[in-house]
Amino acid sequence: MKFMVKRSTYAHYSRIVRNHISPDLGDIKIKYLNTNIIEDYINQKFESGRIDNLGGLSEKSIRDIVVVLRQILSYANLNIQFKLPKLKKKEIKILSKKDQRNLEEAVINIHTSYSIGILLSLYTGMRLGEVCALKWKDIDLKKKLIRVSGTMVRIQDVEKENKTMVIIDNPKTEYSKREIPINKYLFNYLKEIEEKDKEKYFITGNYKYMEPRTYYNRYKKIIDMVCHEEYGFHSLRHTFATRCIEIGMDPKTLSEILGHSDVKVTLSLYVHPTNKLKDRYMEKLNPMTN
Repeated sequence: MKFMVKRSTYAHYSRIVRNHISPDLGDIKIKYLNTNIIEDYINQKFESGRIDNLGGLSEKSIRDIVVVLRQILSYANLNIQFKLPKLKKKEIKILSKKDQRNLEEAVINIHTSYSIGILLSLYTGMRLGEVCALKWKDIDLKKKLIRVSGTMVRIQDVEKENKTMVIIDNPKTEYSKREIPINKYLFNYLKEIEEKDKEKYFITGNYKYMEPRTYYNRYKKIIDMVCHEEYGFHSLRHTFATRCIEIGMDPKTLSEILGHSDVKVTLSLYVHPTNKLKDRYMEKLNPMTN
């Protein structure tokens, strides 16, 4: 598997085996595994699977465990069918227009590379790791394009226990390698902070990167000052997608800008129509006339 997946994915799967699968199922000979054992195990993880004993695992964590389990069963040539419990998707908030205005004013007033990076995500939908990995060579102001070709992530060092490292890996999927147009509003701020040396990282303005965890903390300090609601960094991506739909962008175009392989993913996960938008579309319905 090590040479079939991204480095970060391999490290993530290794952590799942070490923290979850081995401690709970490691003493059971694989030939004795069956549907009931696996379903009971998954349900237990859903109810109280966190290693800090503070509740159940998230939907994503459960699905990642299932992916690894199925690969293990496939490798052992075992065809065991099992069902997942009904998982409740975590709702990700989008910024209200008032909060978005407040956030934009704050990052523009700070006017540093790292603050404009927040604006960048809000107007391109780029992920946290993608923004952190971005260098000025990836930004073509002449063509008004941003080329997304990597993502920064801190991973477990599988060779050294209890050690982690920061790497720049390939994007989430092949579709995540993409070109994003820069609109006039964003272009003006990028032009003001443009670096001549294109090897410098965008959000630091120098040759040293800022890892996602540190950048997220910077982001939280800013947004907590101007907003009363809780917004994670991923809310910027969701807000971007929703605003695009509100102005009439077609789902296929939006899907390519976000780096999705399927329009259905874009519509189901990243588009949150507001009540005003629903009202506007409903008012466009007219009675049939002869």
